[in-house]
Amino acid sequence: AQLRTLSQNLLRSTREADLPGIVFDLYRTVHALTAKAAFAKAQLFAQTASAIEALLKELDDKPNRIDASTIRTVNQSIEFLDLLFHRVSPRPHDDSPEFKILIVDDDVVSRKSMSRALELASLKSATVDDPFAAYEMLKKESFDLVVTDINMPGMDGFELCEKLRSMPTNARTPVIFVTTLNAFEARVRSAQSGGDDFIPKPISFQDLRQRLEKALEHSKHRQA
Repeated sequence: AQLRTLSQNLLRSTREADLPGIVFDLYRTVHALTAKAAFAKAQLFAQTASAIEALLKELDDKPNRIDASTIRTVNQSIEFLDLLFHRVSPRPHDDSPEFKILIVDDDVVSRKSMSRALELASLKSATVDDPFAAYEMLKKESFDLVVTDINMPGMDGFELCEKLRSMPTNARTPVIFVTTLNAFEARVRSAQSGGDDFIPKPISFQDLRQRLEKALEHSKHRQA
């Protein structure tokens, strides 16, 4: 209840000067909750809370990164944590599921950076620099999540997502776009093409990891 209240205060605050203080209060609360969840061996809950804690710590250290996108991510993450709370159960670390993640980006630096961010979150990924190669791969293999850049030669990320939605192998696979588009345009075009979320550039990698973990959990429920 305390987290929900703080999250709503962050979302509704009209004073920019108040945001760092709310972020700090959120960080302290999530930090305590993460420790208790780990002690209770609620592995999924603890892992999710830890990712939120890392994002809040980054925002606390760098208040200039507190913007509409990161506030939205924090708010959605707290809502998701609330859902987990009502169905949490202890689970050994060895039972953590293996996910198949595909990253599609023709920018080598961006591609490797996203892959590295996933490694730090104990998530493995396959990376492809060519959207046409990704298309052929997606026709043959099923993935739990696809992260794709939008501006790529020959086929953009929206086109790739539209094609993916017609594939029996990945028709329900969550797709996250990485984009330089403004929030409104990205949200509209993401929905039109069948995407699930978008992350604006320049990327905050704690933000990236948190959104990916949430998408993976949703992917698991879609397949259940």
